[in-house]
Amino acid sequence: MIEIEYNNEVFIDKDFSNINYSNSKFYDVTFDNCNLSNTIIDNAHLQNVVFKNCKIQGIDFSKINKLFLKIEMKNCFLRNCFFSKLDLKNTTFQDSKIYDCDFNNCNLSNSCFENCDLNETIFNECNLSKSNFNNAINYFIDIEKNNIKNAIFSYPEVLNLLDKYNLKIN
Repeated sequence: MIEIEYNNEVFIDKDFSNINYSNSKFYDVTFDNCNLSNTIIDNAHLQNVVFKNCKIQGIDFSKINKLFLKIEMKNCFLRNCFFSKLDLKNTTFQDSKIYDCDFNNCNLSNSCFENCDLNETIFNECNLSKSNFNNAINYFIDIEKNNIKNAIFSYPEVLNLLDKYNLKIN
């Protein structure tokens, strides 16, 4: 386990896969084109952390330190990540591929999923109010189990919100 503190760092083209960063602190850090597959971040602090063009697989974000959590993801590939009971209000996931991820009981209000591919990603008991799903594809959001008030969706993908009801729409 590496317990370290990073301040105002930019990491470009680095491989952080399979490293245990439990209890580490990341303040004002940018990861650009990095591999963070199976990185362990239990009780890590992520404050103003930006992930750009990164591969992020198998990370349980629900185990991070929730105090002052602030992340941003742009043009990333996420697979098999778990987000539970996190306050991710105003978080950007823009232009990302988010596959087989779970968002459970998260506050994602006013977050941006614009141009995201959300294949097999689950939203359960989330606050998605005022979130932007413009041009997002492959999402399944149960409108009875999530708050989507004033969220933005685009046609034709918005029809996915009705999948649960087995409707025939002409």
